[in-house]
Amino acid sequence: QNYVDAKFRILRNQQPEDAFIFWNDDPIIRRELEKYQHGKLYPFAENGDKGLAAYSDGEKIIFTEPTPFNMEQEELALTGKHNLYNSMAAGLSASLSGIKKEVIREALATFKGVEHRIEFVRELDGVRFINDSKGTNVDSTIQAVRAMDRPTVLILGGSPKKTNYVPLGEEILKCPISRIVLIGDTAKQCEQTLEKVGYHAWVHAGYD
Repeated sequence: QNYVDAKFRILRNQQPEDAFIFWNDDPIIRRELEKYQHGKLYPFAENGDKGLAAYSDGEKIIFTEPTPFNMEQEELALTGKHNLYNSMAAGLSASLSGIKKEVIREALATFKGVEHRIEFVRELDGVRFINDSKGTNVDSTIQAVRAMDRPTVLILGGSPKKTNYVPLGEEILKCPISRIVLIGDTAKQCEQTLEKVGYHAWVHAGYD
């Protein structure tokens, strides 16, 4: 709750003419909105519903305000559900700033993302290499795993962060992760979690 309170300080000084863009599918956000004075709300979500400023119908992103326009989802330069949400938020921010819809559409179709976050490195002999070295916690790694759309070898592990790996293990079961290479100080903990959830296609790097 302390983390939530810190994030919602952004609303403390909002005036009625200000804008608040948020992910409508998050129950915590919707709950917290009741506690604060805020400007005009611009909610976005994956599925369309009355009152949303942006949503996806599975094929297109539909922006309903402040400037209505559509964009094919397959045109987005960035993959993964989290980047679908990021694209909606960015599109709304740009539109509210007065940027033309043609420019927004082009930017969302060409922006390649930042380094080390599900970053495409190269393709060699039909194998795509993805750098997600900024995925240093369970939540960010879950988003990277969800973004994979073909059989993937995942390098997993690192420094201990006293966290629960079970949600990641459960997500791996749902995604096309064909093999996992375990590294670092958390390799044993990751192994135990994977075994616990029923995933067995793992190896330790450097082990006989």
